Amino acid sequence: MATLTSLGTVAVTGVKYTGLVAAAAAGDDFVNEGNSLLIIKNSSVGDDRTLTIHSVQVCDTGLLEHDQTVTVTAANTWLFYAFNPKRWNSATQKVSLTYSSEADLTIGYYKIG
Repeated sequence: MATLTSLGTVAVTGVKYTGLVAAAAAGDDFVNEGNSLLIIKNSSVGDDRTLTIHSVQVCDTGLLEHDQTVTVTAANTWLFYAFNPKRWNSATQKVSLTYSSEADLTIGYYKIG
C-alpha cells in the first residue's frame, strides 16, 4: 500500500489540482485530520472503477461498520471530503483505499484550510 502525500492546502477561493499520482495496485492511504479532499481521476474511456474507502468504526447511525464503495465512472474525476477521523482513520491516522483496478486511475488529496 502506498501512502499519499498532501498536494497542499485548499483555500476558500479554490484550487486547480495538479500532481495526481498513479493509484497503487495494493491500494493507497493518506493521513487524515478531518479536513481532507480526495481526488480520483478515472482516465479510462470505457471502464468504470470501484473505489472502496475502508471504515474502522461504525457509521453515524451506530448500527454497522461498513466500507464505502463508489463507482468512479469512466472518463470522470470524483472528489470526496469530510472523512470523520473517528470512523475512517486507522491507528496510524490514515484512511485506507482500494480499487477494483488501479489501471487508468490517478489520485491525490489536499488539506482543506
